[in-house]
Amino acid sequence: MEWKALPPDLRERLDGELRQSRVLPAVQLLLAAGGCHRDDAHRLIIDRFHELYPPRPPAVPTLLRTAQSLRAPIAAIEARWDADGRGWHVLLVAVVECPGPSHERYSESRLTTFRHGGDLRLFGGVVPAWPEAAEATMAGQALARQLGVPFHFTHPASPDTDLPRWWDTR
Repeated sequence: MEWKALPPDLRERLDGELRQSRVLPAVQLLLAAGGCHRDDAHRLIIDRFHELYPPRPPAVPTLLRTAQSLRAPIAAIEARWDADGRGWHVLLVAVVECPGPSHERYSESRLTTFRHGGDLRLFGGVVPAWPEAAEATMAGQALARQLGVPFHFTHPASPDTDLPRWWDTR
């Protein structure tokens, strides 16, 4: 099924849900309208969401300026999984030499978030690709090279928040 094949009034209602970042209700609305399988509905809605709001990873020069503006010395650049009400995403952080709530010597400063779709990707019965992990890895490695610090991403292949952090490897 293609987006343009949907009735115009349904497309308008779906776009209304997506403009409010309500992906799951949009999928449910499409399924209630009938005529497509759950996996097709999910794909169609995610594709349309990305048409309306294309993912725009920040450029490395922008990340470099942000990192260089930090007051504490940067010890590493780290990508790590996190989740919220919209689903899994990858945080790119600068690990700085400053005591923090999770470590006696280091803390983190968020540089950006990489997000594509949401948790609906997990319900298709196929292990999803995680493009946000690939983008975070590429940007993090480039940024770390320019800063002369290590890059760390414990497990880019699949989301998990209980993974070792860079400071755990020290």
